[in-house]
Amino acid sequence: MTNSPVISAKKLSLTFKTIDGPAHALNDVGLTVLPPSGRAGIVASGV
Repeated sequence: MTNSPVISAKKLSLTFKTIDGPAHALNDVGLTVLPPSGRAGIVASGV
């Protein structure tokens, strides 16, 4: 199995216009998603 990213994004920025001026939600963010490694984990969550 390869370790090449399934999804890769670099230098993402997102700004919303508001009545008070720009609101910077993201600034120069990167994201890499690798394929599953074939291992799985199960975690129980309490209510």
